[in-house]
Amino acid sequence: MMSVLEYANDVNLTVDQIIKICNSLNIKVNNEDDLLTEEDIILLDNETSSFEEIKEEIEEEDIEDKSKRKPGRPRKEETIEEETEEEEEVEDNNEENVVTNFFDAMAEKLNWEFEEDEDKPKSVDELINYFQNVIEENSKPEYSSEEVEALDNFVKQGGDLKKYLTIDAELDLDDIDIEDEANQKLVVKQLLKEKGFSTKKIDKLVSRYEEAGLLEDEAQDALEDLKEIKEEKKKQLLEDQKKAYQI
Repeated sequence: MMSVLEYANDVNLTVDQIIKICNSLNIKVNNEDDLLTEEDIILLDNETSSFEEIKEEIEEEDIEDKSKRKPGRPRKEETIEEETEEEEEVEDNNEENVVTNFFDAMAEKLNWEFEEDEDKPKSVDELINYFQNVIEENSKPEYSSEEVEALDNFVKQGGDLKKYLTIDAELDLDDIDIEDEANQKLVVKQLLKEKGFSTKKIDKLVSRYEEAGLLEDEAQDALEDLKEIKEEKKKQLLEDQKKAYQI
């Protein structure tokens, strides 16, 4: 076993880069002192080797291009300075051409689509950063709904899942048969309870609604009000946990 820092030094990458790759491989690490198992290291070796191969391939092609250039004869000081600037510009252009050609080939192979004004990597470091961003983006989970995403974040931030589920457990408002008289009374009583009425007062009001033939109408209105109250409770619970997590 070795730490994230030790592994990063071993493969000549930064700790942040290793942690991002670990996240994409579902390896649970958070800082440089976390330990990697033998299985983790094997997975990382397979992943990081692709970055090294890309970098080596580009650097080898760049060296080949440099070796084909004919060295100029010695000249006066001013002429030599101009020649040096021209050679540096040629080297930069060669690296850009190699990177661009390689990137375009990869993009075509993987069916990547780009906007007209989107910048493409032009150097080895930019290319590696681009691939790391792709890995990080693809490692983000896809949620079936916004509520599922919010609940996942709530738990990750240390929220108590029982508190959240208790809000739903109070009364199943989505599947309740509101045409059933017993359910009508239940819904109306729940709303009155939310409003702070005592049990005695609630029973009196429900009896009056029933005697006046208004119970079903009151139950329909109460059902919509309860749904709004439930959603507001959930929203408030998530916001409170987010604030507590950020402190």
